[in-house]
Amino acid sequence: MDLLYYSNYCKHSKKVLDFLVKNDIIKSLHSICVDRRKIDQQTGQVHVILENGNSVLLPPNVHSVPCLLLIKENYRCISGEDIIQNFKGTVQDNNLMATNGNGEPLGFSLGSKDIQSEAFTFFNASPEDLSAKGIGGSRPIYNYVPANGNTPSIETPPDNYRPNKISEDVTVDKIQTERNTDINSTMQQFNQTPFMPKTT
Repeated sequence: MDLLYYSNYCKHSKKVLDFLVKNDIIKSLHSICVDRRKIDQQTGQVHVILENGNSVLLPPNVHSVPCLLLIKENYRCISGEDIIQNFKGTVQDNNLMATNGNGEPLGFSLGSKDIQSEAFTFFNASPEDLSAKGIGGSRPIYNYVPANGNTPSIETPPDNYRPNKISEDVTVDKIQTERNTDINSTMQQFNQTPFMPKTT
């Protein structure tokens, strides 16, 4: 596995890490944070202290972070924005494979017969049918009809239909006047009761 050297205090490292995490590439790398390091007094080599307390030698060709050390390419180093460019081809290949070459996810097709399930169980199903050995899950419950298929229509009245339930002389103004009269008479009754204080 290749090694990625980064720092939590570096904005460039953050950008590269965000890209690698977003595209699920980080799992294929060993990530090493260089924030905690020490210099060996005898050899002068820099050691990075890992989170578990162990230390690893910082390769002499790693001078800055973020840095990707390519093990299989004779320990070649890639720094900064070049790390993102190095993985762009892999990301594009993964996207094409995930979307079957369409560039975007496929939508749900109503014509497909892959998904048929209900969020309920009928009460007339026997316990044997509902068991793992039963046929309750495989019996067809509904006939699914595609959106462009022959669907039964709902009978509705014609567009020029006039209902005969409300007479012609009833208007909204008349109904509002009746309502206001009822409210006023009700309020007067409340004001005349001995238990309610009179409004001034």
